[in-house]
Amino acid sequence: MRAIALTLFIGFLAGFLMIEAFLRYDDYSSLAEDYTYHHWDGRDRRVMATAEELADPRHDVVFLGDSMVAGVNCGREQNLVGQFETAMRHVAPNHKAINLGSANTSVFAYLDQLQGYHTGVGAPAGLIVMLYTNDADVIEPRMCPVIDVIKRADNLSTSEKKEIVDFCDSVVLGTPASSQPVSTFSIGGPVDRWFHGVSYAYRFIRGAMVILAGSLGDGEPVGRLRYPGLWSNAESLEMRLITAGIEAIKAHADQNGTPLMIAFYPPVEFLSKDNPSYAATEIASNELRERFAVPVLNGFEAYFDDPRASRNMSRSLTDAHPSCLGHKILAEWLVKKFGETGGFESPSSIAQPASASNDTVLIVEPADQLGD
Repeated sequence: MRAIALTLFIGFLAGFLMIEAFLRYDDYSSLAEDYTYHHWDGRDRRVMATAEELADPRHDVVFLGDSMVAGVNCGREQNLVGQFETAMRHVAPNHKAINLGSANTSVFAYLDQLQGYHTGVGAPAGLIVMLYTNDADVIEPRMCPVIDVIKRADNLSTSEKKEIVDFCDSVVLGTPASSQPVSTFSIGGPVDRWFHGVSYAYRFIRGAMVILAGSLGDGEPVGRLRYPGLWSNAESLEMRLITAGIEAIKAHADQNGTPLMIAFYPPVEFLSKDNPSYAATEIASNELRERFAVPVLNGFEAYFDDPRASRNMSRSLTDAHPSCLGHKILAEWLVKKFGETGGFESPSSIAQPASASNDTVLIVEPADQLGD
């Protein structure tokens, strides 16, 4: 009996290790590059733009966004912003693209990045804000440096403002947000986070179980399944916060004469109009377009008519970030749309890079995870 049990255990372990090895191979990228830190406005800012890129005298189109924009696993030349610059050379050779994308961020962190860039480099000649579904998790530590924007927001109640201010008073910048305590063995708890960090097989199985639970369940949506509902409801706290953050970004753009475009990076693991995020993005795009009178694009549309696109354009079985081709397709579409809206015309100024390149240090970090 013990021999049978031992044989079964060894067989299970061998199978698990084979799956682990395959998933690690599937996820590997030889193109991956690390973030660079620039000391702007008294604080280190993590971005994908190098000092050499900042020193380039061409007019700067700045991208704000999270790990989808940073695109560390495709490197600086083949991520979204690098592909944008390549495509842009044919229509606006006097422009460059600057990648301020950074993982674990949301719309208020984008504002903070923009403010830091303006102080350290100058006002950009063009601005593209890339939103992603998990920007609905807007209450997070990196919003706290610009907490004054929330205090002044006219679409938040006094109690909502107090809740967010109290949150920022209780967190340390750089630590993950936690709206409520979680048990040791629950999803999101320390054991789950540890296994997620060390095992690709665990990530794959966990992701599959979440999808299965979402398709079979009939209760209140949880986790990422909440996002379409939040983006579809203009009165949700999350949408009102996102609106307040974008309002501050637009005010900065207007003040400096910077053309602004907003676009949604779709969840590339399911590029279909049947994806609930598609309809939610349509609703949110219309809401933001009407409120701010700027171009707001649904990035799903970049893929539907492109013969190079497939329904799933994620980079691996365990990472739903876009493949390099996924970045390329969206980047070329964005160049076309930004040009059509006049984004490459009459830039307000050329940023002065002298102060930006002095305090720059390259930090080696592991590739970011989706949802950060």
